[in-house]
Amino acid sequence: MQLLTQCPECSRRRDVTGQAPGTSLPCPCGATLTVPAPSLGDAEVVRCSSCGSPRQGQEATCRFCAADFTLHERDLNIVCGSCLHRASGKGRFCHHCGSPLLKDQALDVSGSLCPACTEDTKLQSRRLSRDLAVLECPRCAGLWLEWEPFRLLEKEAQQNAQAAIERRPASVTPVETQQQQSRAYRPCIVCGNLMNRRNYARSSGVIIDTCKDHGVWFDFEELARILTWIRRGGLQREGARQKQELTELERRKRLERLDKSGPMGGGGGTLLGEDSRSGIWLLDLLVDFLLP
Repeated sequence: MQLLTQCPECSRRRDVTGQAPGTSLPCPCGATLTVPAPSLGDAEVVRCSSCGSPRQGQEATCRFCAADFTLHERDLNIVCGSCLHRASGKGRFCHHCGSPLLKDQALDVSGSLCPACTEDTKLQSRRLSRDLAVLECPRCAGLWLEWEPFRLLEKEAQQNAQAAIERRPASVTPVETQQQQSRAYRPCIVCGNLMNRRNYARSSGVIIDTCKDHGVWFDFEELARILTWIRRGGLQREGARQKQELTELERRKRLERLDKSGPMGGGGGTLLGEDSRSGIWLLDLLVDFLLP
């Protein structure tokens, strides 16, 4: 069974499996953690281990995400760092208190060095919310987030997105400096492998450093710019644009197949003849009608 504990100062999780209750451990923020004893008992309000929503009555599945409410009854191999009750190791939220489990944060990153600074600058833990903490460089103000905490911030920003997103532009103009253009690839603070640089969501204009297994590094203000872009409807716009691209690609593929099949399916010309552009136009309308 995996036992998580939460720092009372910065809310960062730490894996204390195998440690005796009452043992004191240091946290990257400077506070001291005390290993707690796990709690047992039934939850007063059962929450979905997938999305954190409360269960109503004796529902078998969550009405929001359709996850199985009995999942935690079959799999109680993790102890929540917030309420210390046993929870499902397959879930993202504790079924007892609804807090994010944030198992990624349980990795021991004490003494990690900033991947951006040339000097040996150690990252420090900083609280972002009641349940969320990040690692921050005191020199360059960069931030390190594991994937699960970052997904929670994305979800919250999407929920706060403006209803009328077409009224405001979602683009964020990147600040292109010589330092940004010539910077070296940064190492992941967990595995040490060089991270990939990519434009977040393809169209945000914010270039971030990512390790596919462990997390994301944000230079100064990059996280704030991304969350602002999401709140202004950036992800909705990008999703609609990608859907349109896929629809257009599927249309072109179908037209190419029809064009190669010929009038009777034997090849050699379009369905309605080589020079009949109206036939292609009619087929285009037909594809639009048939596509979901």
